[in-house]
Amino acid sequence: MTRARTADLLDTQAHACAEMNSPLYATLLTRAAQDIREGGPCADAVAPWRAPRAPPPSDSG
Repeated sequence: MTRARTADLLDTQAHACAEMNSPLYATLLTRAAQDIREGGPCADAVAPWRAPRAPPPSDSG
């Protein structure tokens, strides 16, 4: 997943938080999304989450 896509997802969640009357989380998520777009520390924090996941090990024992 790209940094831009990750930031877009956080913006979507921020909008949902604002709609549910949670301005604290709406603001935090909006700022985190902007920081990710700018390559700030939040980008580093979510880098493992953005990385492609390895397939689960097969259970063919």
